[in-house]
Amino acid sequence: MASPKFSALKSRFAPTATPGSGELSLAEKRGASERFGDLATEPDGVDYSYGDADGVTVLFIRPADADQRHVIQYLHGGGYQKCSARSHRKMTGHIAKAAGAIAVSVDYRLTPEHRHPAQVSDSLTVYRWLLGTGYAAGQIVLAGDSSGGGLALGTALALKTAGTALPAAVAAVSPWTDMSISGGSIASRAGTDVTTTVYSLHQLRDSFVSPDQWHDPTASPLSGDLSGLPPVYLMAGDDEMLRDDTIRFGAKAIAAGVDVTFDIVPEMQHIFIKAAGTMPESDHGIARLGAYLRRIFAATR
Repeated sequence: MASPKFSALKSRFAPTATPGSGELSLAEKRGASERFGDLATEPDGVDYSYGDADGVTVLFIRPADADQRHVIQYLHGGGYQKCSARSHRKMTGHIAKAAGAIAVSVDYRLTPEHRHPAQVSDSLTVYRWLLGTGYAAGQIVLAGDSSGGGLALGTALALKTAGTALPAAVAAVSPWTDMSISGGSIASRAGTDVTTTVYSLHQLRDSFVSPDQWHDPTASPLSGDLSGLPPVYLMAGDDEMLRDDTIRFGAKAIAAGVDVTFDIVPEMQHIFIKAAGTMPESDHGIARLGAYLRRIFAATR
């Protein structure tokens, strides 16, 4: 059964981005999205600083006890249209601390000003920059949430196509993997998902890709040839509309011979780990994700 804190948090949310004259402007949506991090506490002993990775702004997240040999390249969610490394700073700090590694959170370009494949290009730039600074591919994990989870998986597919050494693993939380928006949970979870609507998914999708790109594997990883990918960790809430984006991708990856770890959590919502430090379900999710990443990094020492 969900905790009282989760129930209270869930009651604060109602579906947004519905059609009508009261819809927020893009600037207002982006301003509101920067409060994403308000749900999490400030993780103790974590240092933050901005930097430049071959022209892409990144936020370095360094837990005091992190193993400097390992790095998480983190890609924030926000439907490719909003949020930032700053909005996700505290949640990513909790993840890095749980994993015992540093994180490099990518401020990739947003839509509609910069449509696909700008986001993949920025992610690839940062990954190659990390390789150029001395990290081996096996010391890097690609990770992200929602659209950022899809971007992490799409980046891995782009690296495979390019013949670039692949990361040690990919970890995706509530990933958006299908731009055709055709998963069964889009309908079956419409009544239980309090943070996402079909309308918002279509609006964000149309801002990101054109119809001829719906099945581009770097935008819709579910459409890709998944053979040869590194181990993949997939987390989602059972009550969220993108649940089947996670399940279908994982099932296809397993069929292609990929080592997949599923973490589908009953009653939980989209990116339920975002309330790290204030909600037990978030803390348990962060702990499981961190333990997985620690095992991956330990195997590459």
